[in-house]
Amino acid sequence: MNTFFGIIHYGEDTLIYNLISSIELEDEDYIFILNHNLLNTLSFESSFIKTIHKASNLGFAIGMNFLINKAIELKFKNFIAINNDMVLKKRAAQNIKIRLEAKTILQGTLINEKGFVLSARNLLAKNFYWVKSIDRHKKVKEISSEDTDFICGGFFAIDLIGFKNRPILFDEDFFMYHEDIEWSKRLKEEGYQFKVIRNALAIHYESSATGGKITRVGMLYRWNSLLILLKKLDKSFFYNFISIILFVARMLFAWIRYGFR
Repeated sequence: MNTFFGIIHYGEDTLIYNLISSIELEDEDYIFILNHNLLNTLSFESSFIKTIHKASNLGFAIGMNFLINKAIELKFKNFIAINNDMVLKKRAAQNIKIRLEAKTILQGTLINEKGFVLSARNLLAKNFYWVKSIDRHKKVKEISSEDTDFICGGFFAIDLIGFKNRPILFDEDFFMYHEDIEWSKRLKEEGYQFKVIRNALAIHYESSATGGKITRVGMLYRWNSLLILLKKLDKSFFYNFISIILFVARMLFAWIRYGFR
């Protein structure tokens, strides 16, 4: 079988219908939706779209691991994960698939409705935890390299042929946020490389699944996941202290600029 599209769905059903309509399937491709809404109100006419309903939302890491394991169990060749608050641009899925190869994890390029980059390459600071999205607000044609320090979990792809022999899955201690950074660290230790595919474009409607705004709950998720990440990184007191100060400063900036819901 060819490609398994894994999607975790939570929030308004309109999100998933918009995403599904943008995915161009090829022979033997299937879409698998893990629906975490309380009620499963999704309905599709296509036999190539499967819905699995689990009303208990145990978080991104557990949900994504479930989908990856399902793809391996069903003997798919490729796995592509996409957040439900996205819409793929023309040939995005095909463009990321043709670049898949062993020991390389690929990430699509996330843009806004005007075509400016939201997430492409990311750099991690060495002496404290800080992420710099170096392409944010640029035009796609201005992205000068495909190398990134970690894979963004919102839109990524895996060649399952070699991966299934020794799968490296998300750490299920995380509920939401930072799990992709910790996952990428372990992948890198196993010799994997990361690439951003500049012509695999997805419009990202940021935070649409939770109402489209920054929330106090969202900030709490970020804070808790940061503490988990710092514990797992096992860095110095100085590293942790500076990381926490910078996180608080960033959250204060977000509060002043955007407000909280």
